[in-house]
Amino acid sequence: MRFDLKSSKEICLIFDLDGTLVDSESINAKALIALYEKLPITVEELVCDYRGWKLATIVADIEKRFGAIARPGAQDRYHAAVEALFTTDLRAFDGVKTALQALTYPKCVASSAPKSKIETALHAVGLLEVFGPHLFSSYEVGHWKPDPRLFLHAAERMGYAPENCFVIEDSLVGIQAAEAAGMTPFLFGSAHAYHASCLNFQNYSDLQSMLEAAISRRSR
Repeated sequence: MRFDLKSSKEICLIFDLDGTLVDSESINAKALIALYEKLPITVEELVCDYRGWKLATIVADIEKRFGAIARPGAQDRYHAAVEALFTTDLRAFDGVKTALQALTYPKCVASSAPKSKIETALHAVGLLEVFGPHLFSSYEVGHWKPDPRLFLHAAERMGYAPENCFVIEDSLVGIQAAEAAGMTPFLFGSAHAYHASCLNFQNYSDLQSMLEAAISRRSR
C-alpha cells in the first residue's frame, strides 16, 4: 500500500515542543540558571548537557554535580519565569508554520513541559490553532522521555497505531522514547545533534520530502 502524504488519514505526526517547534532551549536554560545564586555552567553548556531531560532530573543532577542548592519553590518559579519570557522573547524556528500548513493531516504536540507552558509557547508564536486541543504533556501521564508512554498516550488519544506515527524531536532522549514506542523518529537540529539511527534534518523546508520518502520506503 502506498500512502498519499497530503490526503492520507493513516499517518499521524507527533511533535516535541522545546527545541523542535520553538527556539526555547536558551530561554529555559537562562530561567534555570537564575534559580541559583551562582552556577558554574554557561547557557550553551546547560542546553547541550540536559536537552530533553525532565526538569526535576535536571535540578537533581545540577545539585549533585555542582553542590548548588536552588531557592525554595524553584520549579514553580522556573515555570513562571519561562512563561513570562515566552510572551516576549520566544520565536518559532524558520519555516515551521509553512511546513505545518503544508502537512495537512493529523498532528499533535507531545512534550515534557506542563500543558500551560505548551499552550503559552504555541500561542506566543501563532501555532496554537494549528494543533487545536491535541496537546499532550508528560505531567498528564506521569512519565518522561526516554520512557515511551507519553508518545503512546498521544497516539492512543489521536486514534493511531504507534507504527503509523512519525515523531519529530530535537533530543536523543526523545528519539529513544519514539523508538521504544515503535514509532518512526526524525531528529531536527544542527550537526551536533546528528544521530545515525534516525532521519536527521536541519531545515523545515526539507521535512515534507523526507516524510514522503520515509512513507514510500515503508509501504513497499
